Amino acid sequence: MPWRDLPERFGPWKSVYNRFSNWASRGWWEEIFKALRFDVDDSSCIVDGSVVRAHQDAAGGKGGSDSTLWAALEEVLQPSSMP
Repeated sequence: MPWRDLPERFGPWKSVYNRFSNWASRGWWEEIFKALRFDVDDSSCIVDGSVVRAHQDAAGGKGGSDSTLWAALEEVLQPSSMP
């Protein structure tokens, strides 16, 4: 997504970009992802293979408002109760 399209709740897009860029140049993102990494147990792995597809007529049409899109995305991307 382009930086200018970030939701307003994150603050000014330029501030978010500058923070992201500073963290990347200092190697903080690499450290964060290393800390979040976990070992995979080959005997009991679960892989989510779900696929969401749009109808062929959904591409290229005039959409609704951006607020409707963000509301729908927030509803769909709610955190689940399972890690």
